[in-house]
Amino acid sequence: MTISHTRDSSTRISANRPWLRIAMVVASATTTLLGVTPKIMAYQTGSNGSDGMLLVLENESLIIDLGKATNSPWFQHDSVDTDNDGRKDGIYDATEWAVVFQYTSIEIQAGATVTFINHPKGAPVVWLSQTDAIIAGTVSVDGMDGTADTNRAPGGPGGFSGGVRRSSSPAASAGEGPGGGQPGCDPGGGGFGTAGFDNGTDFGKPYGSPRLLPLIGGSGGGGLTCSGGVGGGGGGGAILIAANDTITIAATGLITANGGDGWDTGVGSGGGIRLVADVVDGNGALSAICGNAAFNAGDGRIRVETLSGSPPTLLASNPPPSPGTPGPVFLEAPPKIRIKRIQSVFPPLDPFGSFVRSEDALIASVTSAAIVELEAENVDSPLSVPATLIIVPAFGTPMKATSSAWTIPDPVMNPNIRTATVPMVMIPEGRSVLVAKLSMEMP
Repeated sequence: MTISHTRDSSTRISANRPWLRIAMVVASATTTLLGVTPKIMAYQTGSNGSDGMLLVLENESLIIDLGKATNSPWFQHDSVDTDNDGRKDGIYDATEWAVVFQYTSIEIQAGATVTFINHPKGAPVVWLSQTDAIIAGTVSVDGMDGTADTNRAPGGPGGFSGGVRRSSSPAASAGEGPGGGQPGCDPGGGGFGTAGFDNGTDFGKPYGSPRLLPLIGGSGGGGLTCSGGVGGGGGGGAILIAANDTITIAATGLITANGGDGWDTGVGSGGGIRLVADVVDGNGALSAICGNAAFNAGDGRIRVETLSGSPPTLLASNPPPSPGTPGPVFLEAPPKIRIKRIQSVFPPLDPFGSFVRSEDALIASVTSAAIVELEAENVDSPLSVPATLIIVPAFGTPMKATSSAWTIPDPVMNPNIRTATVPMVMIPEGRSVLVAKLSMEMP
């Protein structure tokens, strides 16, 4: 068996067979998670100010390359300017699966735009401010539109890519992510906050938490199986903006986490926007909808947390926000599910399987019928509730498999860690992405 770490965020497995890719989703949930009690702050973001002031001037366009972030726990090290361009580049925290920026203040002036280049791990964006955050321009973590070639449309940061369209050969493919849309002549839209359009019973389902804890984005739309057209749209990304004082979305201000457009119904779902501060005000707009609003499906999630617990009345939001009081930036003991083993192959601890983003490759031998072992942590759902394994091949129809009941191998020393197996998973020829899902509840 040969193990190699290349720039591939998923896990590749091959010998005489082509590559297999493995994706991990942190506790994808149709509801949220039971037994995890968040520590409520009175409200302090925890920003150390090491990224300085984020000031984007009127009509300026800023593209933030998340791949330049330093790898570290976000609270242990200061951000640095890795390429000497005058801006600090944030911290990528693998445990939290997020690129974190710790600002003294945030001001995006009218006419300015801020967009992002995805981190190789596909992680979402976290902006923390020691004082106020003023958004008078546009901040976008949108997914990309489907393309007419056989390339997948990337999701925004924290989102998942769309499926490819059919060329003469091979077949079209499903969208990536826990709610990826299925391929078809009327392809399915990605799901997230609500179900994607035209998916039947098995795909494009909602997942995640209305509180956006953990922070995650939307899923990709399915590819077109008929000739012509374009592939599925990428899922909208996810962004958290937290300020110690006030977040103001001015009349000219807009934060978007929209899905990308695709062929007909094969649109990416909306992503996630979470705002946390003592006060959130203004009469700007938030948008986390699917790639084509005409389908009225596949919305993302918007969460607004203030001391009053009520969303601002003048702030336009589509979909409507889930209101609440300020909670933690990250869960203190986050629920996790990961793919621990495929036969004798052990993926890296921080994988992100994707056909459009790459890091960490693992090359080894796997037969066509594999036993997959899953591991979950900090989960209090009944042991009898199985996980779902989704196998998304690079081309062709996705498949699902159900795990066994969970067991706790060491209830004395590690009572919060449980394992389950998915026996005899049929691995298709060619590259595949594997996604593990587990539904749980949380107060």
